[in-house]
Amino acid sequence: MVPELIRLIGWSHLLQPPLTLVLAGSGGVNLRAQLSASTPLAREVLANMAVASVLLPTTLGMLLACYPTLVLQPGPARALGGLISAFWCWRLYRQLFVLGPLWPRVPGRRSRLNMLLSLIFVVQGPALGLLVCSR
Repeated sequence: MVPELIRLIGWSHLLQPPLTLVLAGSGGVNLRAQLSASTPLAREVLANMAVASVLLPTTLGMLLACYPTLVLQPGPARALGGLISAFWCWRLYRQLFVLGPLWPRVPGRRSRLNMLLSLIFVVQGPALGLLVCSR
């Protein structure tokens, strides 16, 4: 049962790309319009950071989904599971206490997006950490 939960949490990382697109657009918090670069170099660095910030966590989640039983055994996979959990715990903290107070206070989609992100980070952070430490 625990490996299946870890696999599911790993697959949940596939939510990262579409949710990032929603956040970046006008249906989210319009980050694309707010993150403008003043030089070509800055624009390309921002593009690198945007791709890396989505691709890396998504790929790590896929590794988690592919090797859930190894995450429960002592070794590098377990350390990776702990690292992924720690990252999402940090991201949960940021969502609740840093970004949350700055989030647009309009009812509807944006508010639901904030709550959805918080819930996802609870699952991918503390819940994953508890599962990794359960054995």
